[in-house]
Amino acid sequence: MLNKLKYFISLFLNYKNILIPVLYYEIIYSLKYLDYGAYIKIHNSRTATDTVPCIYYFLHLISKFIKKRKINSVIDLGSGYGRVTNFLSDHTNSKITGFELNMEVYNKSLKLKRKKIKIFNKNILTINFKKNRADCFIMIDPLKKPQDTIKLQKKIIKANKFGKRIYFAMVNINGRLLIKDLKIIKTIKTGVKGSIHFFLYIF
Repeated sequence: MLNKLKYFISLFLNYKNILIPVLYYEIIYSLKYLDYGAYIKIHNSRTATDTVPCIYYFLHLISKFIKKRKINSVIDLGSGYGRVTNFLSDHTNSKITGFELNMEVYNKSLKLKRKKIKIFNKNILTINFKKNRADCFIMIDPLKKPQDTIKLQKKIIKANKFGKRIYFAMVNINGRLLIKDLKIIKTIKTGVKGSIHFFLYIF
């Protein structure tokens, strides 16, 4: 109960600039996805952030972005209980894959996931991105250490260097941790720490 109270307080602080659309989409989709709930998991991890649901307004924006850019495959890095993967599976035609480190969260997400979604129990810092390529990578502030966030972006780009382009959707990640080679498509600053960035990397 305390964790959920903290979540709603952070919801106000981080998204106060767009509070009306945030509340609108939270109400609409919380009713639609009632069975999935707003699961929260506090981790005692030195590398991974806590499992907190991404707001539905951002998921709405990400799904619109995927459809507009005709993105065929998406990987959610730190997929948690599956709010992102399930939403995108329902609202896009893309192939959706998620990677989640915490075993308890991962097992729960397997019970909640749509049939066509693939979820793997793996540390996102050790993923072989040459074997796990996608058109778009989603990062919803999954890592505690700034150097890990930078390292992960570089690792993805290096593994996909023979492709034509890669898209990134990054939520609540400090702008200073975004590598300079990325071309900004759209950025929305929403409050104290809240933000969403859409980027393109062209090889």
